[in-house]
Amino acid sequence: MPSEDQFNQDEQFKRRKKEGSRLEDFGLTDRPLDDYLSFLHLNLEDLKNKKILDLGSGKYQKFARQLKEKFNDTEIVCLDISLVFKTRRIDKQLHYQQQKQPLPLLAGEFVDLPFKNDSFDYVLSLYSLSYLKTFEAYVSALAEILRVVKPGGRVHIFPLRLPPPKEIYSSLTQKFYELFQNKNLPGYKICEELINDLGKVRFLHYDRKENQYNPFSYVETGLVIFEKL
Repeated sequence: MPSEDQFNQDEQFKRRKKEGSRLEDFGLTDRPLDDYLSFLHLNLEDLKNKKILDLGSGKYQKFARQLKEKFNDTEIVCLDISLVFKTRRIDKQLHYQQQKQPLPLLAGEFVDLPFKNDSFDYVLSLYSLSYLKTFEAYVSALAEILRVVKPGGRVHIFPLRLPPPKEIYSSLTQKFYELFQNKNLPGYKICEELINDLGKVRFLHYDRKENQYNPFSYVETGLVIFEKL
């Protein structure tokens, strides 16, 4: 039996989700440097003097600011959809933070990244891709990530949760509709197959989840790291 506090928290979560609150409102993004290093299996020294794209950085760019304090020559670009919805109070706080230490902070969607091809040494996503709800959105976002990362650059995503296509209108959706029907195929294999279809990559790490969800839900891998060839 849930406590009254737990019940109130659940009701608040449902209400805010229904109202369109983003992941940043629930503390999933805007995480500190230590969380990025731990969850994304990053080596701090590898980030020195690199150009990094932080997808879903959060309003206050905790990771970027803390990394800048260690390596001032590292270039970090933060992109976050929540800036489109920020309140006046957040505006003031954000302006104050940027005055203290200006960093590139852009509002935008992962499915249409406002950057040139081959722009970044690293593309990082910590909990941010989780807000994508359709197969088509994941295809667009992963294709955009592969477009903006440099050859030899690395992509770190945690977690990767792929929903099935709801309609069959192309050879790609036909293929993945059938893959989702295969109950013997581990979920991480489907994620791997999609990334391979979108570009030439070398996989460096997988947290392999062996369980295959039902065809009407999603499949998931934990951390995935790959290098663009």
